[in-house]
Amino acid sequence: MTKKFESHDFSATAPTLRRFFTDPILNLIPETVSPNALTLFGGCAAGVTAFLLWMSEWMLDPETMRGKLLLIIGALLLVVYAVCDQLDGLQARRLQRGGPAGDFLDHWVDALLANLIPIGLMNFMIYDFYFTLCMTIVVSMAFWANNWETRNENERKLPFLGGLEFIWVGVVCLILTAIWGKALWSFQILGIELRHIFYAIVISTLAFSALKNIYRARDKLMEIATPLISFGSIALYLILKHEQNDLTWSAHYLGLLAIGLMGVKHTGDQMRQLWLGTEMKPVETLFVVPGLVLLALLFLKSQTPGLAATEFAVLLLFILFCSWQLCFQSVNTFTLLFERFTQPLLDRAQTPRRIMVDMSATLLHHGHIRLLEQAKELGYVVVGLTSDEDLKTVKKLDTELSFDERREVLLALSSVDEVVQTPWLLTNEVLDAHNIDLLVHGDDNQNHIAKERLVIFPRTEGVSSDLMRKRAAENIQTESTNATL
Repeated sequence: MTKKFESHDFSATAPTLRRFFTDPILNLIPETVSPNALTLFGGCAAGVTAFLLWMSEWMLDPETMRGKLLLIIGALLLVVYAVCDQLDGLQARRLQRGGPAGDFLDHWVDALLANLIPIGLMNFMIYDFYFTLCMTIVVSMAFWANNWETRNENERKLPFLGGLEFIWVGVVCLILTAIWGKALWSFQILGIELRHIFYAIVISTLAFSALKNIYRARDKLMEIATPLISFGSIALYLILKHEQNDLTWSAHYLGLLAIGLMGVKHTGDQMRQLWLGTEMKPVETLFVVPGLVLLALLFLKSQTPGLAATEFAVLLLFILFCSWQLCFQSVNTFTLLFERFTQPLLDRAQTPRRIMVDMSATLLHHGHIRLLEQAKELGYVVVGLTSDEDLKTVKKLDTELSFDERREVLLALSSVDEVVQTPWLLTNEVLDAHNIDLLVHGDDNQNHIAKERLVIFPRTEGVSSDLMRKRAAENIQTESTNATL
């Protein structure tokens, strides 16, 4: 099974990041490094930042040198995550090892961090309860909605800003706070605090993405019932606790964490269904019931004081349940994907790579033979032979041998396995059309081929078809002159 989707991520900074960071770093990474290792390395880097943000009350004091240093480290780790998030895909394409297992892992890690980092940032920026709760729900719902779009519409369109821009928001917040302290965010522009301007930009973009896809899913309302009810029940529980002045620190953060973990689980369900073709449960009772139980305990504890002590236990058990579900889901799905797609990959690995050598071969010489023999050492050799029409159009040449005659000569060589007709200049699309892994060419290559699919060998000095043709013309002229004399 091969499932492909098109991602429209309108990231203005992605080309710059790739030009100055990702591409140069990719050239330094050995081919032995797995794309999944890059995914996990970037995820761990961002995970450290998320931990620092969640523990900011005790660890990130911008007034101290230690706090400033930790803020800078946290910002740099987010940059590492951004770079690795691009590198894993580039490495997968470079090694031709991309697949649904790696894609699931990448999205699962992104989903986890997309929920944990914004909650941590809200905590660090000292937003009040309602601001933080709103951001938590919107982030969880937006990520779920974008993956719903991937599964149902075979594409993902992030509006206005790309995923990178949200990482840069975190980087900017941490660096500016390290330089000027938290007082910076109280600075007012037109009577509005700077932190609220940042908040409005992020929340409006995410909310638009979520609402757009919820609207598109209006014919499949049962599919969005689980996230809406599970997020909503926990949110209502926290709001009622807050209004009763009974919201403890533990209930506050465990509740937010529960929403974030549920968001990752629901997003993982979307990706699991996308790659494995499994059916989604319209309403997952296990994720709807805990919030309803907490609400029931909240209403009943006034009549039965002994129930108050069970609220924390239920919330903690729900966190553990969510964590266990996430571990089970990720390991189980990754294993199934790996098993399902391992055999085709092994079969492909045992199949010799298809190597293309493009040439006109109008006059075959020892330089051609050497290049073909070098290509043969790399795999199954397919000669991309230029058509008669292209030779007439591009080189203004009436060939000494026709295409069929040139093809017959090449197939007689032990270093040539197959001959196909190709245009004068090759592209990645031409290689794809013939299932070519690598193009082998002399160092005069003019083809527009991705560098990871191109192998350059030095040209044989002192020989070419044009030179042979010129020598032949000179010899004919000499013979003609001698005959005249």
